[in-house]
Amino acid sequence: MAPNLSVAENIALGILGPLRAGELLETARRYLEMVGLNVDPRTRVESLSVGERQLVQVARALAEDAEVICLDEPTSPLTAVETERLFEVMRELKARGKSMIFVTHRVEEVFAVADRVTVLRDGYKVFSSEVSKTNPSEVVKQMLGREFEQFYPPKGPLRLWRSLGLRGLA
Repeated sequence: MAPNLSVAENIALGILGPLRAGELLETARRYLEMVGLNVDPRTRVESLSVGERQLVQVARALAEDAEVICLDEPTSPLTAVETERLFEVMRELKARGKSMIFVTHRVEEVFAVADRVTVLRDGYKVFSSEVSKTNPSEVVKQMLGREFEQFYPPKGPLRLWRSLGLRGLA
């Protein structure tokens, strides 16, 4: 994204060819509407929130007519409200037949929006399943390479030593 350009210019940058100003704005409005972002397409990207910038990037992918959209840790800088809005957009895009590759370390997000989960560890695929056929604990186990509890083994009984004592104090 080019922060010094407008939202419309960022959506069209290098993909839509030459457009007149009116066409550019109308085209940008159409893609912004698709992602549910209500901003003036003439607004400079630098003045948008991080969440709004994410949605502009999704609108740009739609303008490219992408069938597969890759979202790499898109929620890491977002607020809870912005994250939920992004998930709504993802669900709408899925309903329109678009596919998404959603990269995240937040397991709960996978179960909120994904159909399939694939775990990569050290550059290798170690696990893949339909979300409906697994659970968060199994995914975490596959991510870590062992049970989560093994990172924090149970502690033995607490031993107490007397380090200071008083007797016969009157």
